[in-house]
Amino acid sequence: MLTFAVVLLIESLLITFRGVTSAEDIIFSYNDTVIAKADEKVILSCSYTGTVYDLFWYRQFPGSALQFLIMESSGFITHATPQVPGITMTQNKDIRRMDLEISSASVSFSALYYCAVR
Repeated sequence: MLTFAVVLLIESLLITFRGVTSAEDIIFSYNDTVIAKADEKVILSCSYTGTVYDLFWYRQFPGSALQFLIMESSGFITHATPQVPGITMTQNKDIRRMDLEISSASVSFSALYYCAVR
């Protein structure tokens, strides 16, 4: 599972993340830090190894439980209910990469973000 932390810093978002591995599969980030201004598009990316059937994105606000955002399974995208506005997911199984796009970053998106695979 991969963790993304989003923190608002004087009109900019600072996004950092760390990878955690298991015995069979490894999931890791492309960049350690992504910086974006408020209202800019932010893309969080991770790659994986091994056999993967489903791809997930979650987030967690301080003091709260994990919140499911979006998943891809067999080419179908499933959004949270209710759907989180401004969140989309793309994946490229050929290069084993999955992206979470936040269309317009804001303070309300400050949370830990997780990508996961099954």
